[in-house]
Amino acid sequence: FELSDVVFPFLSHGHLRTGVGGRNSLVVLNGGDFGVHHHIDALNLYYWKDNHELLSDLGYLWDHQDKYQTARTGAHNLVMIDGKDQTARGRTGAVELFSVTPAVKVMEASSDAYGPDTAYRRTVVQIDHGPAGSYLLDIFRAAGGHTADYIFHGPHDNYEVRGLELEPSQPVSFGENGPELADLRKGGRQNPWSIAWTFDDGYTFEVFAPGTAAESIYAGDGWGQRDHKNSDVGATLPYVIRRLEGKDRQRAFVAAYVGNHEGESLVKAVSAIPLPEGTPDCVVAVAVQTSVGTDIVVSTLA
Repeated sequence: FELSDVVFPFLSHGHLRTGVGGRNSLVVLNGGDFGVHHHIDALNLYYWKDNHELLSDLGYLWDHQDKYQTARTGAHNLVMIDGKDQTARGRTGAVELFSVTPAVKVMEASSDAYGPDTAYRRTVVQIDHGPAGSYLLDIFRAAGGHTADYIFHGPHDNYEVRGLELEPSQPVSFGENGPELADLRKGGRQNPWSIAWTFDDGYTFEVFAPGTAAESIYAGDGWGQRDHKNSDVGATLPYVIRRLEGKDRQRAFVAAYVGNHEGESLVKAVSAIPLPEGTPDCVVAVAVQTSVGTDIVVSTLA
């Protein structure tokens, strides 16, 4: 039985896989309408690889008194505009691109989660270097509002920040009616930086960012409960927030996600490639330094 790369146009979902029978990794991009899935999470990204949940979805608390905490926008891996939840009822999404080749696979989805006139679009590129491993390159374009927060949460508390100094920060709002992030720290970095989580078996999950002077980066402990029977009440997970400010700006967040077995390290750094003056804002060019060479990815919108 093989698990294949697949797109569900009506549901606005796409799945990409690697390995024999598609069993080494799975990435899910959700662009679904509200009602198909009753969370406020358009363009959420989920990533599982080598039997490790890397970018997780907190799941459901069902009829729990705190079920909003796992349904709200800020509990997912996506971009939040002006600290507000996305539109729920009436929200629609669409798969804009789905293409599969042996080494490079891409899917792209859009949503009107922040209104029909606000750009909100995510492009995910999976690059497979065979025995050396595979990784995801994420490009999230978002316009409108004054503040855009690119949010993701790690799998557990054992992590290390590299190339980025984080200092204690005063409380900052990262969403409507959501709990404050505890032990909040803030930093800024123009050069590439990364965060690495290490599992008990030596497996690592690394997240790479190109760095820009315009971004403020925050890290803190947020909601992590997943069991509706309350066996994990009070559980937290580390949340990372990359913030860009400026009213009605066209923004493009770039990140690379990679899982490595112990002793392996596929991705070394991610950097933005400068573009000629006059290039449309929608064009993004990225260089990914890997153990087997440098991958160049150029993305634009039709």
